Amino acid sequence: MPLRVPPALRHRQFRLLWVGLLVSIAGSQMQLWALFWHIRTLTPQPIAISGLGLVRFLPVLLFSLFGGLVADLYDRRKVMFVAQTVLGLVALALALLTFSGVITLWEIYLLTALQALASAFDLPARQALVPNLVPTEPTFRP
Repeated sequence: MPLRVPPALRHRQFRLLWVGLLVSIAGSQMQLWALFWHIRTLTPQPIAISGLGLVRFLPVLLFSLFGGLVADLYDRRKVMFVAQTVLGLVALALALLTFSGVITLWEIYLLTALQALASAFDLPARQALVPNLVPTEPTFRP
């Protein structure tokens, strides 16, 4: 049975978004597991790892509706670009603080909360952008 490419991936703009998000989400997941490990090396308290979940959840809970409003009012590509830039800069800050050996638990929490805040704007913009990248009418026959 031949491999069938999903129809949405036949559109260049959607394919670029999909590949970019694949890289971004894979990096974010690797970073999350590295943070779990790093927190465990900083403190033996299991509750500290739960604290990471809390600081990831609260900004998304509090700012997702506002992120949706921003995605509706402004250019979604620019909103995603700014959010992804913030995500990248925070990841860089985490790396620099870690490699310099001066990072503390509270810095991890603060930077993780900033990442969650950026994600609260990124996700609505991304979800609202997808329908603009793939036409509603089929432009080809399978």
